[in-house]
Amino acid sequence: SFKERIALNDGLKYVNLNDKGKIGLICNSAGYALATMDLVASYGKLAELTDLAGNAYFEQITASLVILEKSSSVKVILVNMFCGNMWADVVAQTVITAFKENYVKKPIVVRMKGVRAREAHELL
Repeated sequence: SFKERIALNDGLKYVNLNDKGKIGLICNSAGYALATMDLVASYGKLAELTDLAGNAYFEQITASLVILEKSSSVKVILVNMFCGNMWADVVAQTVITAFKENYVKKPIVVRMKGVRAREAHELL
């Protein structure tokens, strides 16, 4: 599919859960994605997810946002990341740029912990 080709090209893991969910998830590890899926199950269902697998650079984050933006089933995007190797404020700036450049228009909820998370939350 189109989304799988984007994910493959940008080194992402993409999963379409086919579960009639409305939430698109972006995480930066499989373990974090699974834990987030369990948490989200209490409030709704995931439709799709992208796992950055530690490669949270501008291109990967933007590609993840575009994949979920193009999904007709995703109504809101949840970004849940622990930033150890990357800086959270860089992730936040990428999300801001994606909105400014109209790559994404759907509502986004961002939760980040780790390196420079305070600065990231100030930006958002």
